[in-house]
Amino acid sequence: MKTKQLIIFISIIILPSLLFAKEWQLTIQAKAKQIDGLYKSSVIIGEGENANTTPAAPLPPKYSCEIHSTPNWDSRLSENIHSFSDHQCWVISLNPHGNVGSPEPRPVTLTWNSEDFDDAQYMLVEGMNCLNNEVISNMKETTQFVFTGTNKEYFFSVAKNSDLSSVIYGLSVLSNISKNDEGRRVGLNVSLKNIVLKMQKLADF
Repeated sequence: MKTKQLIIFISIIILPSLLFAKEWQLTIQAKAKQIDGLYKSSVIIGEGENANTTPAAPLPPKYSCEIHSTPNWDSRLSENIHSFSDHQCWVISLNPHGNVGSPEPRPVTLTWNSEDFDDAQYMLVEGMNCLNNEVISNMKETTQFVFTGTNKEYFFSVAKNSDLSSVIYGLSVLSNISKNDEGRRVGLNVSLKNIVLKMQKLADF
């Protein structure tokens, strides 16, 4: 009997996070020293019910920084929205120098609004596969990153992992369900497959 009650209790905690997925968008802006031409550039990442992408505009004749999302070598995207998932990886291409000024390395500052994320965990990682060295372990705890480089592409990844945060979010939903009506205002994602996978992980654990 106690085992059954425990399973029911844990299910109640976990299921809200699987049923309610919030649509979100984050703008990452790159700003370099104003020398000649374009010195600001931005890219949008996020999640929604449906995936959506927007091609980036062609590079101007002169620029001192540039940023875009690049899911593969042939894509330059100014907006890259993924469909909902517990794990995500957005690949970001950054040129911190551009084609103006002296060839010496120059800094560029990346900024974002940490409140625009959803309830999962996000980190900034070197490279294109979300598996390399962490640059920022928690992007919600800061709003900027300064990087210095030359006129070439450097690759970073924004990685999402919501295994732990899904449980935390479920607890927050239960504790606040009578205080607000947030669930009706966010995008919803109901996935039986996700529910089954979560319960299987719980059973294996």
